[in-house]
Amino acid sequence: MWFARDTGFTSDPKIQILGDEYGPGGPLAIEEMLALAKLNNNGGSLSISYASLARRAFIPQAKAKRIVADAASTGIIEVVEQDSKAFTALFPRWSRWQLKDPTAAARQTRRRHGSVTPGAR
Repeated sequence: MWFARDTGFTSDPKIQILGDEYGPGGPLAIEEMLALAKLNNNGGSLSISYASLARRAFIPQAKAKRIVADAASTGIIEVVEQDSKAFTALFPRWSRWQLKDPTAAARQTRRRHGSVTPGAR
């Protein structure tokens, strides 16, 4: 499965703040959370342990906790539930991060009518 990534992702001021504070692990942690939210297919929500996030973003666990806290304070994510080991969060503006494919409906219609070869876009 894939997810859309805005080409301006690293130009977003909130992402740049995380990069300035934590190096590449800050933005990468956000990308990993976006990927998990996409896999959940539930409007931008995700649940993960800090240890797993740290492994996925190649950062220490303590840094993962601080990145999550800073991402929440800037509004990138909303932490719904947390304890010392894990958290549940959501991306409040999920549609900003994962825009719907504007051509998907037309492509599906063409497929239904047999005018597109399966696998073709």
